[in-house]
Amino acid sequence: MSLKKKTFIVIIALVGAVFLALSSYVIAKDNVTVKTINIPPPIEVNKFYIEKKPQKLKKAEIAILSANGKLHKYMVEIAVTGEQLRIGMMFRKYIEENTGMLFAFKGEAERSFWMKNTLIPLDLLFIKNDGVITHIHHMAKEGSLEPIRSNGKVAAVLEIAGGEAEILGINIGDRVLYKDF
Repeated sequence: MSLKKKTFIVIIALVGAVFLALSSYVIAKDNVTVKTINIPPPIEVNKFYIEKKPQKLKKAEIAILSANGKLHKYMVEIAVTGEQLRIGMMFRKYIEENTGMLFAFKGEAERSFWMKNTLIPLDLLFIKNDGVITHIHHMAKEGSLEPIRSNGKVAAVLEIAGGEAEILGINIGDRVLYKDF
């Protein structure tokens, strides 16, 4: 008998054995009494988030002066209280161009953010007391619990639409112009 015929017979035998094993399992299963438990449907995470309302804060106009001399104007909400800082941009379904949220802290310190309950990607601009941007975290992933660190002491963080910093050419060393800087 040729090698091809032997291989073919072995494959057929294996397929047959698998078929017999599965049919035995099905027969055995049919002889067992099965109890059903009604399990509620899973909660849709996005629905849960969307039902929450984003906070509305006092707004202020700021600008970012790029090293090339270009001025980018923003209308931002200002988060200053503990609760405002904690909630931040949570539960927002979108963010318009040239808008964002400025997290204004008392004094400079290492800062760490996460994207819990945040439904949209954001760029985080970490800012010193003098308004200079010292670190940019591009395209923070929505919903992520990974810490986003300031990589140094900062007095404020500006969150804008994900990808906007790159599109506008905003870089480390650019200056945020705001009355508190």
